[in-house]
Amino acid sequence: MADFLACPDPGGRSGRLERQLEQQKGNLEQLILQNEKLNQRDALRIATAKAALDTALSNPFLTSPTVWLSPLPLAQNRKR
Repeated sequence: MADFLACPDPGGRSGRLERQLEQQKGNLEQLILQNEKLNQRDALRIATAKAALDTALSNPFLTSPTVWLSPLPLAQNRKR
């Protein structure tokens, strides 16, 4: 067994495996960075949606059921 470990790698398999491992490490780093960017974007979207909801809920005009149920004035009925 020790002789096998001391022998040079026939066919250069270890070099190829090392390159593959380095490539996979690089790919993983890219995926981690992409995931961090997506998490930041999602957090911004959630914060924006929450702010919009808070604004809408704080406006009594938007939350009043009578406003929702009243008909909109027709263009011909409006005074000019």
